[in-house]
Amino acid sequence: MFQLLSAVPDVHHYPTRLIVHLLYACGLRVTEPLNLRIKDVDLAQARFHIHQAKGNKGRVVPFPACLSAALAHQLEIAKTSAATDQAQRIPVPLPDQLAKKYPSAAFQQRWAWLFPSRTTCSHPRTREIVRWRCHEANVQKAVKLAAKHCQLDGITPHHLRHAFATHSLHNGTFVRDLQIVLGHNCLETTMRYLHTEADRVASPLSEFVSVPQTDINRKVVLLGGLDGRALVIRRNVSSALAPGPAKSAFLPST
Repeated sequence: MFQLLSAVPDVHHYPTRLIVHLLYACGLRVTEPLNLRIKDVDLAQARFHIHQAKGNKGRVVPFPACLSAALAHQLEIAKTSAATDQAQRIPVPLPDQLAKKYPSAAFQQRWAWLFPSRTTCSHPRTREIVRWRCHEANVQKAVKLAAKHCQLDGITPHHLRHAFATHSLHNGTFVRDLQIVLGHNCLETTMRYLHTEADRVASPLSEFVSVPQTDINRKVVLLGGLDGRALVIRRNVSSALAPGPAKSAFLPST
């Protein structure tokens, strides 16, 4: 997984590297970070406010401290773009009811996209020139290039969400908490990420017999997908579970 993340490039001058890191770091669907507005990012509390997600539901998702600096930088870029558009009277699309009730909100900085498009476009319904967001095709291309670099087949941005869920459960996250973060209606959907492994069942004899502490070998962990595909990766479980300082989000490029 870390090899894949380190190989993700920025595509067409968009911060797709940051966006892909968010998919894995927060368990987001590919369109969810792209649909974020400036007002949806709470740097002080380290969380996003996700609106109009799948099923038209909203939720609050935390993000790791190692991404704060990159997000703060992207916020400044988004605010600069919004200020330029405001001066040129270029609006951003708004949800239908909000656009009717508060048309001036389309020119307010708080409603500007966190990841704005580099060019303007014509609104498909009103034909008005607007500023849209970065298209998901750019993110898909970034993941495809990284997967090709790592000689992996069939990896899509949605696999990063599956990886987040699987690895969170392996690291001891309570399944009910994970359900809320992922935005699942049913707990059964989240439970599908639980992969049974016989070697995780500890023998009670170990509590009575003193044995030398041996180094934990590198272990195979499945990056499970709901579609039945799985990417086999290797990581050191002992180091992954050990607490430590927050690391930089952006791994060295390969």
